[in-house]
Amino acid sequence: MPAVTPERRESLAVVLRWQAEGGQHLDQIVGELSGPSGRRGFVQNLSYGVIRNLRVLDLWIEYLSNERKKPDPRTEAVLRIGLFELMRSDTAAHAAVNEAVSLAGRAGGFVNALLRRASRERDKLEELVSHAPMAVQFSHPDFLVDRWVHAFGAEKAAALCAWDQEIPPVYVRLNRLRGAEGEILSEMGHPLEGEEGFWNMECLPKEALTAGMVYAQDPSTALACRLLDPKPGQRVLDACASPGGKTALLAQMMDGRGEIVATDSKVSRLDRLTTNLDRLGVTIAEIHAFEWGQSGEKKEPDKTEEVFESGFDRILVDVPCSNTGVLRRRVDARWKIQERDFARQAGHQLNILTDLAKFLRPGGRLVYSTCSIDREENQEVIEAFFAEMDDSWVFEEERVSFPLDSGFDGAYAAALTRVGAGQVLNHAR
Repeated sequence: MPAVTPERRESLAVVLRWQAEGGQHLDQIVGELSGPSGRRGFVQNLSYGVIRNLRVLDLWIEYLSNERKKPDPRTEAVLRIGLFELMRSDTAAHAAVNEAVSLAGRAGGFVNALLRRASRERDKLEELVSHAPMAVQFSHPDFLVDRWVHAFGAEKAAALCAWDQEIPPVYVRLNRLRGAEGEILSEMGHPLEGEEGFWNMECLPKEALTAGMVYAQDPSTALACRLLDPKPGQRVLDACASPGGKTALLAQMMDGRGEIVATDSKVSRLDRLTTNLDRLGVTIAEIHAFEWGQSGEKKEPDKTEEVFESGFDRILVDVPCSNTGVLRRRVDARWKIQERDFARQAGHQLNILTDLAKFLRPGGRLVYSTCSIDREENQEVIEAFFAEMDDSWVFEEERVSFPLDSGFDGAYAAALTRVGAGQVLNHAR
């Protein structure tokens, strides 16, 4: 039996870990398990492809195994990988089968028979998919597709699901804090029209990334920062800051002058936040662990009082959400969402927003943002906020990146201001 290529062995390890520990982010697993082969890109593409097409692959496994007892987890993972390579990749059929059989060990005979049958019955397998429900065709949870059909109609829901199945482009943002200019990228990509500083790349420019000259970032992430519109010299709070892409953009918009307090709820994420900000040349950020929405649970009780008590000119509230706007990139997030999560998330998002609102100085601006396309986490949270607050709060505007319209990831941002002394409240939501 031929030896298994190291990158496929790593891909199997990723899929097995993900199957066993569905709570861990797929990109984190890939980062931990894709080192020895030196082919992280291959491992990522293969494992992401499997998770992105999970329900289709399982539909085929059920059909090809003649509804026999469900395979054990390892054999199931091998079959998912083999079928993806055979049916949804450029891998030669014989290579896809041989590699899967080698990975399967004792189950090699079963895997060989199933994949060779798949190779003979390609048309039948595709026909099964074409007649399957929308959620199966596009490998999404049933409840999520039903939710989108209700919110957007069947045609848009199908288009959103198809969007999530695409491999996303590689976008980077030029980092002006390091003096980056477009010349460093001109041979590898092109600037995005109407999205200042953002480039569409053929691949990630690793040297420029390492040097902090660019940051991998979808243009939709700039929506909230532009709406916040921080000025040099201001005091800014980025309340849910990790991994730091928005914090760095805010610092750039401030010309590196002023003060940013960047917080995150998990101490474990602060190392990544600190590393990214250091690499990107952010010198005006002070980092703290803080749990918003829990009455300000303090992680550093000797520091936090003085950090927040003087207030802020600008506050960015980029809350944790369902990630429904970024399922094209976070391919495993669709399998973590539960129907009940939306109401729970909305309640927590409102708690975070109201918790932070008291730190906005009169005349200041607060931007609430998500990477969700669902109204319950966006407009309805803002409506609930205004139902609770007094008339010193003003709704200014909202901006939406809807993938089918913008061509970028989904995002929502709403700007709120607080009436200052002597100001007149002349409009509200």
